[in-house]
Amino acid sequence: MSDETPKGRTSWKKFGLLAGPALAAGVTMAALAAEGAIAANFAISSDNSHVTAERLEGEGFQQYGTVVEGTDGSQHVVAPAGIRDATIYGMCQSTVMDTPLGEYTLVVKAGYDEDNPVTAENLVLYIDELRGDASFGDIQVGLDASTVDKVPGNTGGQGGFAQQSNTITVNGAEQNAWYVTAGTFNLNGLDVQVVKGVEECY
Repeated sequence: MSDETPKGRTSWKKFGLLAGPALAAGVTMAALAAEGAIAANFAISSDNSHVTAERLEGEGFQQYGTVVEGTDGSQHVVAPAGIRDATIYGMCQSTVMDTPLGEYTLVVKAGYDEDNPVTAENLVLYIDELRGDASFGDIQVGLDASTVDKVPGNTGGQGGFAQQSNTITVNGAEQNAWYVTAGTFNLNGLDVQVVKGVEECY
């Protein structure tokens, strides 16, 4: 059987393979065979961000597959990871920018004080890569993406492949994110720097 993808469709099997073996088993499965996924109805920047966390803890986790489009017309296959209540320890986000003065990196750090972590409600990260050591509590794999209910107001396309769990913990998380949204996002101990050159978080 040919592994070629018909024009206009996304090979979620290929996406799962590209994501790499370092993904936790449940996260990998979310991207293996999503069918019927629809493109998100917003335009994203053509620049992606690298996001790391020493530890991420969440109550209410869900994930499915979709496609987002950049302002330059490029399309990106992503697996939105939604967390209803997230606590993030040691967060770093870096975005490389091309400027008239050369390449610069916007680096955002927060939550490095164990007693004052980053917190967020209804956090959704549109990622195409996640690495780390993950554990899930009461996980459900193989749900219809339109029926996930752990993050209010965030669902996938009908017929799409999805997973969700009551809890998630990821140690040593490394993520490639194209878009991030949250109901609230508290960046305790915020440190923002613009650094000359390429100084990514990973």
